[in-house]
Amino acid sequence: MEKTNYKLKLVRVEESSACKKLGSGKWLELDEVEYIDPNAKVVRKWEVCRRITPSTTKGDKREIDATDIHGIIRAPNSPPLTVLVVQYRPAIGRYCIEFPSGIIDAQETVEAAALRELREETGYTGTVKNVSDPICYEPGLTDSMTKIVDVEIDPNSADNIAPEQLLDEDEWSLQVIKVPLERLYEELRELQHRHNESLYIDSRLYAYAYGLHVARNIL
Repeated sequence: MEKTNYKLKLVRVEESSACKKLGSGKWLELDEVEYIDPNAKVVRKWEVCRRITPSTTKGDKREIDATDIHGIIRAPNSPPLTVLVVQYRPAIGRYCIEFPSGIIDAQETVEAAALRELREETGYTGTVKNVSDPICYEPGLTDSMTKIVDVEIDPNSADNIAPEQLLDEDEWSLQVIKVPLERLYEELRELQHRHNESLYIDSRLYAYAYGLHVARNIL
């Protein structure tokens, strides 16, 4: 297939060194940054929510601060299952269905962080199959970045026969569900409709599920 030539105009934007801290908590801070509009040639301001991570507290801001894990259970003669978590999110006042995810510790690789978070949140261990390029979460709000790590889980492995979570005290609500990959979109919608006053679907998970649905039924 011939490659499409997209004519994007990506003008270099000069960023000011000025950064005003508007507020700070234990895990997040709010800054006001400045940049120069290359068209109007004026200084503009933007409010940015930043994570406070082990690396940022040391003054070493790195590009990737978190990882999202696509864990797939593959067993012989059985359809693949995707491993998801459900947990209460105070910011939205509801429970949310999500991919397992977490912050990358200082001096930790993306792959190591993904396997650690998968083990802690779901009890499962697996093998890393792929790591994505850097992906922004919500660029209009935060500079937080992630990499998606695909992990294959062997349910017949001794470590996965009776998986047990290793949760922190504040992860009291975190539950594990295993959903057939071929019906992911339909199952998620059914779950949300069944618990419509209490449960939302994370946007990353919804986009993934809808993409599979479109590829299978529309394209």
